[in-house]
Amino acid sequence: SHANASWPELIAILDRNSDEDIKAWSETWVHTAGRPQFLVRPEQDGMVLEHLDPAGRGRVWPQRFSIQPVPPAGLSTAEHEARAPRVALDRSLPSAESGLLFNADGYGYGLFPARLETLRHWRELEPVGLASLLINLNEQMLETGQPTPADYLGHLREITTGTEDQLLLNLAFNQLQQIYWRLLPDSKRSALAPGLEALLWDALERSATESLRKIYFEALVNVTLTPRGLTRLRGVWAKDLIIERLPLSERELIELTIDLAIKLPEGADELLAVQLARTTNPDQRRRLAYLTAALSADVEARDDFFASLAEEKNRETESWVLDALAILHHPLRVEQSERYILPSLELLEEIQATGDIFFPTGWLRSTLGNHSSDGAVEIVSTFLAERPDYNPQLRMKLLQAADPMLRAHRLRAGGFRHHAAATP
Repeated sequence: SHANASWPELIAILDRNSDEDIKAWSETWVHTAGRPQFLVRPEQDGMVLEHLDPAGRGRVWPQRFSIQPVPPAGLSTAEHEARAPRVALDRSLPSAESGLLFNADGYGYGLFPARLETLRHWRELEPVGLASLLINLNEQMLETGQPTPADYLGHLREITTGTEDQLLLNLAFNQLQQIYWRLLPDSKRSALAPGLEALLWDALERSATESLRKIYFEALVNVTLTPRGLTRLRGVWAKDLIIERLPLSERELIELTIDLAIKLPEGADELLAVQLARTTNPDQRRRLAYLTAALSADVEARDDFFASLAEEKNRETESWVLDALAILHHPLRVEQSERYILPSLELLEEIQATGDIFFPTGWLRSTLGNHSSDGAVEIVSTFLAERPDYNPQLRMKLLQAADPMLRAHRLRAGGFRHHAAATP
């Protein structure tokens, strides 16, 4: 009474009052790292769902989730309890993995089987089921390389121009942009850009609501690379091209300015000067003024700005600092900004000591998020190898922030590991 209870004490209380082994549940779900991997194997008596521990420790993550036939017409969804290493699947389910949607209700946790062929029936799925399928496919792509990023992006294009569910649109666009900027080689991205821009312009103009138009416009700003597309966006920015039912706030115009300044470096100074002059909100004006050096087309100016971040007084408004780092490390600038990685890591302990509790994580994500080169991976690996006694919390934050970079590096190099999840 009137004292603090620890998590183990809470678990002990729950365990005494439950028929379940709550201590074992807590040990797997809370106290150890990792996630389960689910595989489907055909056997003589039917399909079996295997519940694997990738670490080889034999752990089981007790949970419940549903498995849905695809296409769903006339067939029922089956709920499954994953409490053992092997569970027989409901015999009413299809025997082909591509005809099954795992974790259709979204209640499960782990790496679930997913086949790209299943997306042929995406229009027949409920929004939660489709969202779960997209998550499963994205996780399989990042873990196993199947589906390939290029193949998956093709299906995402169809979904983003064929649904009006805003949550699904945002999920699909987030995945599409991840593939477009991080996982494709530059030549492939350039080849895809004209067609993708045309599709998004068409979807934008066909959208019936302002909220949908906003989603499509933000995606269009993100992916546009072609001279024609950038000219049209600059026309929107200059208010020479008016898109009906798409009012842009001052903040949205500033974000458009930032994107154009990166992609049209020869016009960056003019874009920034005009936007600063026409921005009336004083906080927005100060933020844009702070970001101006990071947006400069002059590499030396960007170098000087980055060097200034070593002084605590220049990191006072942390959200601006994170925005500036994201600009410095934009995908179109990663070759030049790779040299900022090591000094950023060397500043990390000071960042932790002087900043907000969430600042180190944001600092690392903004620094590493768009990199995938051999050099960037080597910098992070060497940094950790040379510091075996590094702060454990910061080490974990760094490993977490570097994970997308490492996965992108493997995918782009073709070095992912094909494990059993990729084959029935």
